[in-house]
Amino acid sequence: KYTAYQTLAREASKPDATPQLKSFWENLNELSETQAGGSMYTVYIGTMKDGTQKAVKVLVPNAISFIRENTESARKVAEGLLETKNYGNSDGVKLASVLIDDLENWLIEDIRATNYEQDDLEFTKLNGGFSNEEGAEIQIPAMTPTGTMFIKIEDWKEGENLSRVLQAPPNTDLQRSVRLIRDDFYRQLETPTENGTALVHSDVHMGNVRIAQQGDGSLNVYWLDRGYFLHFNQDEIGVLS
Repeated sequence: KYTAYQTLAREASKPDATPQLKSFWENLNELSETQAGGSMYTVYIGTMKDGTQKAVKVLVPNAISFIRENTESARKVAEGLLETKNYGNSDGVKLASVLIDDLENWLIEDIRATNYEQDDLEFTKLNGGFSNEEGAEIQIPAMTPTGTMFIKIEDWKEGENLSRVLQAPPNTDLQRSVRLIRDDFYRQLETPTENGTALVHSDVHMGNVRIAQQGDGSLNVYWLDRGYFLHFNQDEIGVLS
C-alpha cells in the first residue's frame, strides 16, 4: 500500500497530470488493504474525504520486466520442446511459439495504452443502460481520467461478483443477470462504433461482473475493470456475426 501511495503522489504531482487525478489525490482520505491483484495491477478501495469510494488500480512495479522475463522463459520451453522427438512436429507447440509473442505484445500494450479512457466513454455510451425485459440493466461505473498508465480509477460499486453468485443455488436473479451479460456481450461484438469498429471488453470473467439488487427488485449489472478494449473491424464483425 505504501508503494501505491507513492505512485499516486508522483503521478498527481506531474505538471501534465489531469485535473481529475490531482483532485482525486487532494481529496483522498485513505486506501484500503489490497482487494485484488495480480502480476500487473493491485486493486484498492479509495475512500474520499466526502465518504464516496473509488476502485483504484495501481500498476505493479516492474510489471513490464516481469512479463518479458516470463514470456522469454515460455519461449525457451517451446524451443526446447520443438527439439525433442515427441514434440518436434507438434502443431500445438509451433502455434504456441507464435502466440507467445502476441501475448507479450498484448500484455505490454494493455499496460502502456492510455486511449482506454476515450474508449471507455464510447463503451459507456453504447452499453450503459442496456436492459432486457426481465428487469436487469447494464451499468458502467464512471471512470476518472488519469492520463497515466500507472493508475486507473473508477467508481466503486457494492454488490456480489458473479463468481460468488454462482456458488449459491440457481435462482431467478442469477438467471436474469447471466442472460443480460450474454446479450450485452454479443451486442458489443455486433455493434459498431462511429468509426465502424466494435468495442469489446477484453477481460470478461466472473470477477469482472458485479450484480446489485435494487429496492424495487430490479438488478444492476456492472462491467468492471475495463482498462483495455478489443477493436474488431467490419470483416471481423462479419465473421463473429
